[in-house]
Amino acid sequence: MTRTLASFIAIAAFVAVALVPTHAYSPSQVTIRTVAVAPFHPPVGCPGEIDLATQDAGDTSTNQQRWSLYSRTGEFTDLGVGVAFEEELVTTIERNSSGDSAGLAGASCVRTSTNSWLVGGATTPGASARLVLVNPGPVPVEARVRVHSPSGALTPESVVAVGAQTSHSLLLEAEAANVEVLALHVEATGVGVAAFVQDSRLAGFIPDGTDWIVPTGPPSTQLAIPAIGPVEAAAGATGMVRIVALEDAEVSLSLIDAQGEVPWPGVSSVRIEAGKTADVVVPDVGNAAVSISATAPVVAAGRIRIPRTDETVTSGAMAHDIAWIGAQPLHHTDEIAHVIVPHFSPSVAVYAPSATTVEVRTAEGGDLLVRREMGPDTAARIPVDVMPGTAITVSGEVVWTLLVADAPGFITAIEPVIEVPEVDEIQIAPQPYPETQGGS
Repeated sequence: MTRTLASFIAIAAFVAVALVPTHAYSPSQVTIRTVAVAPFHPPVGCPGEIDLATQDAGDTSTNQQRWSLYSRTGEFTDLGVGVAFEEELVTTIERNSSGDSAGLAGASCVRTSTNSWLVGGATTPGASARLVLVNPGPVPVEARVRVHSPSGALTPESVVAVGAQTSHSLLLEAEAANVEVLALHVEATGVGVAAFVQDSRLAGFIPDGTDWIVPTGPPSTQLAIPAIGPVEAAAGATGMVRIVALEDAEVSLSLIDAQGEVPWPGVSSVRIEAGKTADVVVPDVGNAAVSISATAPVVAAGRIRIPRTDETVTSGAMAHDIAWIGAQPLHHTDEIAHVIVPHFSPSVAVYAPSATTVEVRTAEGGDLLVRREMGPDTAARIPVDVMPGTAITVSGEVVWTLLVADAPGFITAIEPVIEVPEVDEIQIAPQPYPETQGGS
């Protein structure tokens, strides 16, 4: 038996040696070809109109809504609390002139994703956070929603089934009440979902701001929020940065204006444990940006809050509006982001980590709108004068967003979107299997 086993091993070793290639192909024998391929285009979803959690919370009888969608074709599919588009570049914006949700709320519609972070909102008394999940795809998906708070990720998680070409609305105060510093992590099956959070607030019966929160950029150790103040100087305007740590992290923040870094008015460094959220207040802000540096990956967003006089409820009452701006990684890519400009008063908020030339152009014809030289570690606000519905892009190694304002004291932000190219090119090097010896 031992002799037979030894013979078998010897034969196997001989066969293995015989199958080893006797030569390898040199690079000169390889022909490299360029092939055009069609990239995968995830479907695009948008939230619908602003919807108050409780219609008896205050005055809604005088609420004058104006909801607009801007796209290149104007063709969309109504999915209930959401909207689906075939194209990738769409802007939704709504102005409520009075009532509980008075304010300006806008967003870029987003492609579906299996992994989304939404940073912002609250479920404390006077605040309402509504999660909208849009599935424009042809098959059902399942979304797992994890709420993060200053004490960490809350349990149990919520699991939501979203049917094909439908949408689902989830009132977060019913899922996780009394969370002041809120962030969400949404993981979905299939092609994923387009996720949004409606952040609506009341101070008694006085409107305290409404906006849409869209998914932030991916986790990173170097991030920037291109705007943390109003479009124009506003007495009493405040800013705040919300951060979620994926691992234990030391986080430092820098305030940047047109001249460079300026002293941070208050606490500018925090330690955040894994899974927890933290707010850092930036009072009395002007036209500034925030640079974030962390020892481990984090996601973040900034919130601008500006006051206005509201006579609809109480004479001389002070109301507010808010705008959420997601943080974006600082790493430079060759990808160009676009945004469709709505009506009202738009301006591009830009942060440049290094000296660069910033050009604002129309996306369709490439017409130059504005060119500006920016020094290292500076921020700028660039007014944009184009027809509503025009798509624009910003070149240069910068982080940017579109701020939109309207009197009296309304503000929102429209995040730029990186479009997937219609055709991409890849290089392939066909190479046959090397010849073998001893095989058949």
